[in-house]
Amino acid sequence: MTSISVEQQAKVQELLAFEAPYLEEKLLRLGIVSERECARALFAEVKKYLFISASDRNQRYPMYSSRVDEVWHQFVLFTREYADFCGRFAGGFLSHDPRESVLATPVTALEVPIDRFKTTYEACFGPLSLHWQDALHVSDHSRLIHSYRGGPLAARTHNGRAELVDESSGTTVVCRVDSRAHAALAFMACHSTFFVRELPGLKSERDRIALCRPLVELKVLSALS
Repeated sequence: MTSISVEQQAKVQELLAFEAPYLEEKLLRLGIVSERECARALFAEVKKYLFISASDRNQRYPMYSSRVDEVWHQFVLFTREYADFCGRFAGGFLSHDPRESVLATPVTALEVPIDRFKTTYEACFGPLSLHWQDALHVSDHSRLIHSYRGGPLAARTHNGRAELVDESSGTTVVCRVDSRAHAALAFMACHSTFFVRELPGLKSERDRIALCRPLVELKVLSALS
């Protein structure tokens, strides 16, 4: 889908005007967001993602952002409101499976890469929102989880550097940083979920964020808030 009809343009305007204050309240209460403005912005991206998924049912759109995915998940839990939304804007119920959208999509369909998603998104909504780049939004208050698809992780010091390694192979280095980050890497290896501010051994918020952002970008960690 590279362009949209006049009818779709009207539907897009209606979609973007749709509000869910009950969802915003829940996101704030759970600490998934710290500000209502962020809740609204992330929900806007959920709406756009669902619209694109429903508009091209022969494609398989994986979820490209853990933060957007978490807001989608919380929206689904309002079952009546979510079903009404899907009926109104998607032409049918959109199942929330982990990290992907499923709506009458053949199981053999290839996942759409983010570059193609970006092209479709921009045809409908303009420039792709920075909210799809999770690493940009990592802060001291971010909650991160492991998303590394290899084996369990372990921290070690090697040749004067701190390393996070795939423990199943013992040789795969996931990241290599200054030795003063060893305690932080060891904490990551032992905790499947944590807040950035909890990382020990690094004195400043700037250092903690600098350690975590590349790991989120590399999909070793995922940001939930």
